[in-house]
Amino acid sequence: MNTDELRRTLMASENKKEGISWEDVVALNRLNEALEKVSIETLLAKKEEQKTDLDKLVDKLKAGGKLDRAIRKAKQKKRKQHWRTAKRKRRQYYEAVASPRRKQKLAEQLTTAEGWWEHVTSSWKRKKQTVLLTEDEWHNVLWPALAGHVFIVQRYDPAKPISLDNIYVTRTATGEVLFDGKEHLLRMLGYVL
Repeated sequence: MNTDELRRTLMASENKKEGISWEDVVALNRLNEALEKVSIETLLAKKEEQKTDLDKLVDKLKAGGKLDRAIRKAKQKKRKQHWRTAKRKRRQYYEAVASPRRKQKLAEQLTTAEGWWEHVTSSWKRKKQTVLLTEDEWHNVLWPALAGHVFIVQRYDPAKPISLDNIYVTRTATGEVLFDGKEHLLRMLGYVL
């Protein structure tokens, strides 16, 4: 029996002017034992766990506490370095990190025809030179003559754009001509065998 049923039973017995039965006494005894098992501390702890952060803050303020919200303090800006110190740190970073990283990328790049194309055209783009040479011409005409060599691409006439008939390619170590654009043009026109 729960407490409501016990209460109704007791009320009914009082109205009848009868005494309390043994069943009612046993039920009241069980209820008393159940109430003794429940501790006030656990009920308060459960009630405290169910509170939101705002409720906890309000209770703390009511008890006379301080409002100590977590406010981030403004970070101080780093003091600007002396120009020599900044220059030294940039140089050290370049020597320790950037230069080896760039050299590693270049070493991987120069193993393929596509890598050489990227390397050569990036310098032309940086110098804002007009390039009429296509990547297909690079792969089909130039690369078979250049594969396996370290070379320099030069122009016959620096005023004209970079094209297949305006360049010649020399080997870096010996200066030997690996590809001659004028000769290639004459062969294409049928003037040279």
